[in-house]
Amino acid sequence: AGRAATLAGRAGGAAGSRLADLASRPIVATAQSMGRGAQRTVIVTYQVVKPRVAATMHYLITPYGLLNTGSAACAFASAQLAALATASAAGAVGASVVAGALHTSAEVVKATGDTGAIRRTMRDPAFAKEVQRALNARREQRLREQSRQRLLDRASTLAWMVNTGVVARVSP
Repeated sequence: AGRAATLAGRAGGAAGSRLADLASRPIVATAQSMGRGAQRTVIVTYQVVKPRVAATMHYLITPYGLLNTGSAACAFASAQLAALATASAAGAVGASVVAGALHTSAEVVKATGDTGAIRRTMRDPAFAKEVQRALNARREQRLREQSRQRLLDRASTLAWMVNTGVVARVSP
């Protein structure tokens, strides 16, 4: 009975091993097939890409290819620089707006002599109109003075030219 049990155990073990072997064959075959497929894909890809890479390298070592590639790289860099220039221009516009506001604020303070005048112009429309009239009058006065000064500068330059003989040397 002991020997029969041993033989039955061995037969059962062999049958189980055979069943496990049969069950794992499709999995092993699938894995091997996938490995062979990946290997073929790599080989075919290399065969397709190799001539293109060689042609690209040959193109790059020619003067035309080198200059053309350099041109494309510079164009890409110039796009980045154009974006930077746009951002800088936007910043400059913002700074100009702030400078204009500060200049106007300084004019308001100078015209009224009151540092709280800006706040008051924001709250009181009548006062804002009055300040605007005063600012316009000051600007017109400044323009008149500037035109008078320009006229005086031109006259003094002409007088200097006559006195030093520059006009006499040039005229017939």
